[in-house]
Amino acid sequence: EPGDVVILNDPFRGGTHLPDITLITPVFVRGELFALAANRAHHADVGGSVPGSMPADTTDLSEEGVVIAPRVLDAEAITEVTAKMRQPAQRRADLRAQLAANRLGTTRMSELAGGRGSSGLLDSMAEVIDYAELRTRALIALMPDGVHLATDLLEARGGDLELRLAVTVEGESIEFDFTGSSDQDPGNLNCPLAVTQSACYFAVRVLTDPDIPASAGAYRPVSVTAPEGTLLNEAASGSQVYGTNLDGNYPDAAKSYLVSNCYEFSSILAPVLSFKMAYDLEENFDLVYVEYSTNEGQSWEVLGSINSEPNWYTSDRTNASSGTDDDCQQCPGAQWTGTN
Repeated sequence: EPGDVVILNDPFRGGTHLPDITLITPVFVRGELFALAANRAHHADVGGSVPGSMPADTTDLSEEGVVIAPRVLDAEAITEVTAKMRQPAQRRADLRAQLAANRLGTTRMSELAGGRGSSGLLDSMAEVIDYAELRTRALIALMPDGVHLATDLLEARGGDLELRLAVTVEGESIEFDFTGSSDQDPGNLNCPLAVTQSACYFAVRVLTDPDIPASAGAYRPVSVTAPEGTLLNEAASGSQVYGTNLDGNYPDAAKSYLVSNCYEFSSILAPVLSFKMAYDLEENFDLVYVEYSTNEGQSWEVLGSINSEPNWYTSDRTNASSGTDDDCQQCPGAQWTGTN
């Protein structure tokens, strides 16, 4: 809605590391959503175990500071998140500066749309993106085709972690493949895929021409592969985990969220979850038990014992005729939030 601002820093939902907080503001032209104004600022502290929010010995993301899933930034949200940070008055001032930057961005974009017309401005932006793609492809085409290999080591508390990269240049495109890199580390040396992609995009920018407009067009010729659960594509883990395969009332490959503290995932690297569903139960609370895979679904293990809690659905609710919307409190593994 006009006037809304969204805040986030969750690395698995659009962020990088926690001190980088992003604010996004929609731009409306004549009542229609036209563009987004966004900025990301590094904050001096966002809470966590040490000042500066970049501890060296953490094993859980929450130890590094407050984790902000995408939410509307209002007075209540500002008070809530800054109360968990050191020097909250400074953090509130920093957020106000970000808000001011976005307001200026929305004003400037509205002025451009008013002067050029919204359709004309959209066409111009599309041409800039296409131009960036053409420039990037032309410069990649000048590179010799071939496969280039590199390895490096990252020192971790438990031993060295290996980084492996195969860069393939073919025609006007370039591929970065990190297959073979070490599995994700129990500590905080991992990064989500978006960060890995960003590093690759920057490398291409340096190898081509930094004057090319930084945009999606410049990255269209670039592909990045990093298997999930490895150092450069950390899998989210913990009490809130994405399931990638659903049986029963939901279509396969839909993503859903399990919100429960009944399951312990910290000892399972790169869990891919399969939620087995019962066909004849009601729509919202059909969880029966949970399986996990650490090899992208090639094999599956049951999380806990099939015949014991918390894996089996224990509610006696068998249909929606009970007349209440929230009568699944006997389900220790439930609190199912549906599809995302």
